[in-house]
Amino acid sequence: MIIFLFGAQKLPDAVRSLGKSLRIFKSEVRELASDDEFQMPDPTGQESRA
Repeated sequence: MIIFLFGAQKLPDAVRSLGKSLRIFKSEVRELASDDEFQMPDPTGQESRA
């Protein structure tokens, strides 16, 4: 079915682009998750003051 949509010649490029997009998406999700770890508020609700 996919071969009919893209054609046999463009299929490798389409799959390569999809893989690259997934890698970028996963790295952005990981980056957002690591940013959230550093910005999480204190679970006790107390702010630390220096």
